[in-house]
Amino acid sequence: MSPSDRYRLERKYKRRVRIRGQHPASWMRFTGTLQLLTITVLPAYMVLVMDWPMEHPFGPLREWMWRKIDGVRGGTFGGNLERGKATEGKSAPESR
Repeated sequence: MSPSDRYRLERKYKRRVRIRGQHPASWMRFTGTLQLLTITVLPAYMVLVMDWPMEHPFGPLREWMWRKIDGVRGGTFGGNLERGKATEGKSAPESR
């Protein structure tokens, strides 16, 4: 086999290997979107919504956010909840 034929065969082989190794564009878009949502939504949930078993480190921020939400809704959300406070003495309502 001549060097030029060998070079052409190697180029063709490398191109085929490169094409097989690529992921479809839709898969790449899906994984990128999933990573972005995980990076942004999870910390936002932990800071603003999640109840912690201790005094919440972001208590003032949570209280401000819930006051704004309650003002938009026109009332208090959840009745007499103390958001951002320790939840030791609170118990979940019993279901029947």
